[in-house]
This record gives sequence, C-alpha cells and structure tokens, in this order.
Amino acid sequence: MSNKTLNNGAFLFFAILLGGLAANFIFSSNYKLSNRQVMTEFDGQGYFMNYAQLHEAIAGDKAPDYLFIDLRDEQAFAQGQIPGAVNIPFEKLLDKQSLKKIRKAGKKTPVLYAGEEATAQKARMLLLSRGIKEVKVLGGTFDMARRFAIDNFDPAHAFFKDEKARFVYLRFMQTSPREEEISRPAWMRAGC
Repeated sequence: MSNKTLNNGAFLFFAILLGGLAANFIFSSNYKLSNRQVMTEFDGQGYFMNYAQLHEAIAGDKAPDYLFIDLRDEQAFAQGQIPGAVNIPFEKLLDKQSLKKIRKAGKKTPVLYAGEEATAQKARMLLLSRGIKEVKVLGGTFDMARRFAIDNFDPAHAFFKDEKARFVYLRFMQTSPREEEISRPAWMRAGC
C-alpha cells in the first residue's frame, strides 16, 4: 500500500468519527438523569402532598410557594382546578414551552395532579428524567381533592388517597390460611 492510500484511509476514518460525534451531539437525548438515577429519586420520600397540605397551601399564605400543574385536558381544566393552577396536559408535558414554564417557576415547587394519581406519577418520573427534581404529586385525584380540600376542608379525609385501596397487594397474595408451625423437626433422628 502506498502512503497516499493510508493517508486517505486515516482521513476518512477521522472524518467518519467526527461526523458521528457531531450527530451524537445534535441528536442526543435531552434527558438529564439515567434510568437508575430516576428510579432512585422516584423512590424517595416526601414527594406526596396530602389534602391537609393542599388546604393549608391554598387557604393560607403558602400558595406562592407552589406551582400547581393540572395534567388534565383543557376542557376538564375549564370545569374546575386548584386556584392558581396552570394547565399543561400530560401529552404536552415534555414540549419545550411546557418545560420552560416549569423551569421559570424558580423557587416554586411543582405539584402535579390529574384525573388519576398514576398519571401524575408518570409525569413526575418524566420530569425527574429531565432533571427537575423537586416535584410533588397530589395524592388521589382532582375530584377527591376538590371534595375534601378545596370546596370544604374535611379533616377526616386530610390524608385520604383515592387509589390506596387498589394497591394493597397483600390481600391478593394470601391464597390459603397460614399453616401452623411444626413443633418437631422435619427430619427423623437416626441412631444406633
């Protein structure tokens, strides 16, 4: 092989390498955290807002500390929402404008709520993956929040979660009554 062929090959190799790096930079993901980091953050404590905290925030002077984000569609939002809430439908949560609105909140803590708590949890996971860590989820649904915290506060339901009963898996795990403990060893003693 001649030097010219080797030089052309080396040039082509580095051109492809630089092109690949440029494409990776241009088309790289906007996600800030890895899946493992998201799950670590997701399992953390203190991300739920109960109805007592919601009532305290909207009735007292703590409402400016929170950015309430309604993940329902625009029609449901028009029928009722938490006072001061902004509507960002779940489908539009990762749009540039929506993320900009959330990041512009500054020191305000985003609080997500939706028609179902599971939707708000999914949204929280998506925001965590985008690097927005201090996100809370309103437990239960908006209808329950309206009934127990917004329209008239009911202390008996201050810590109520609408979806709690659906996720008590222990009642599904037990298939038979618990067996009595065996008092004698399971093996026989042998001796001479």
